[in-house]
Amino acid sequence: MIRLLYDNIAFSLQTAGGVTGVWSELISRINKNEDFDCSFLEYKNSNKNLNRKNIEILDNSIRKSNNKFLQIERFLSPKLSINSKFIFHSSYYRTCKNKNAKNITTVHDFIYEYYRKGLPRFIHYHQKRNALFLSDAIICVSQNTKQDLLKFFPSLKEKPIFVVYNGVSDVFKKINLKEKPNYIKRFGKYVIYVGNRKQKHKNFISLLYALVNHPDINLVLVGGGSLADSEIKLWDKIIRNRYFYLPSINNSELNVLYNYAFSLVYPSYYEGFGMPIIEAQKAGCPVIATNGSSVSEVTKNSAILTLNGTSEEISLALVQLKQNIVREDFILKGKLNSSRFSWDKMAFEVSQIYKSII
Repeated sequence: MIRLLYDNIAFSLQTAGGVTGVWSELISRINKNEDFDCSFLEYKNSNKNLNRKNIEILDNSIRKSNNKFLQIERFLSPKLSINSKFIFHSSYYRTCKNKNAKNITTVHDFIYEYYRKGLPRFIHYHQKRNALFLSDAIICVSQNTKQDLLKFFPSLKEKPIFVVYNGVSDVFKKINLKEKPNYIKRFGKYVIYVGNRKQKHKNFISLLYALVNHPDINLVLVGGGSLADSEIKLWDKIIRNRYFYLPSINNSELNVLYNYAFSLVYPSYYEGFGMPIIEAQKAGCPVIATNGSSVSEVTKNSAILTLNGTSEEISLALVQLKQNIVREDFILKGKLNSSRFSWDKMAFEVSQIYKSII
C-alpha cells in the first residue's frame, strides 16, 4: 500500500472555485482506492469550502493545522515527520522537504503569467516555480498547459510531465421535463455565461455587445462574484432588463439551466481547461467559444469557435445556432465530445502516476 499525503490548503484559500472542484473529485476517489493509505493536511476554515463539504474524510485521516497565519503558511513547505516513503501532493503549489517525500504538482493554467502584473504575479510565479523545480512529477490538465509550462520553464523538459484531463460530473445530463419549470420560464430565451466576468482575458464584454444584435435573447449569469455598481450601470446601458444574475447555485440547478439554454457562450481568450464547456455539452447545450489556448483541444470541432472572440463573431455564431439543423448538429457533437471526459478516468490516470513515481 502506498502512503499518500494530500495537502488540502486550497480549501482554506477559497470558498468555491475550479481548483477545489477538481481537487475534491480527485481525493474523494483516491481515498477509496485500496492501493493507497491516504491522509490529509488541513487548515482552518476548510469546512467552509463548498467542495470540501461534499467529501467524507475520517477524522483520524486528517492532520489538522492550527496555524493562524494562513496567508503566510500558504507559501511555506509543511514540516512533516514521516519515516517512510510517501507521496506528497499539494492542492496549491507547495512541496514537502522531508527526505522521504515524493512531490507531485498539478498545473491548471498560466493566467497569472499571461494576464496579471505587479506583486501578485511576482509572488505567484515564484511560488509556482519553486514547487515545479522541487517536484518529482508534474501533472498538466491539458496539452496546452504543458506547452505553456515548457514555454515559461523550458529547463523542466527533463522532468516527468503528464497530461491528465479533468472530468465532468454525472450530474450534468440531458433531462426530459414535459414543461419548463416556472423559475426557468422567467428567463425567456437565454444564453448562459458561467464564472468569472471581471478578469480581462474572460472577454465578457464581447458577449454583452453581441447580444445587442439579438433582442430576442436574454443573458443568465452564474457565479463570478458579487455584482459591482459599475457592472450594473454598464449592463443597463447595453442590454437593459435582459440579464439575470445567479450568484450561487449547485450543479443540479446548473444542469437544468444548461438544458434549457439556447447556448453556453464562453468567449475567454485563455483557459487551462474550460470546465463549463464540457458540462454544457454533457447536458445537451451547444457551445460558442473562442478558439485558442486549450479550448480547441478540449472541444475538437464540437463547438462553434470564433477566431478572435469579437462581439461581431459571437453575434454571427448566434445567428448560426438559430438554424435548427445547425444547433442539433452541435448538440450531438458536444454530447459525443463530452463522453471523452470522466473523473474516474482522471483519478485512475493520476493513481498510475503515483505508482510510477513511488
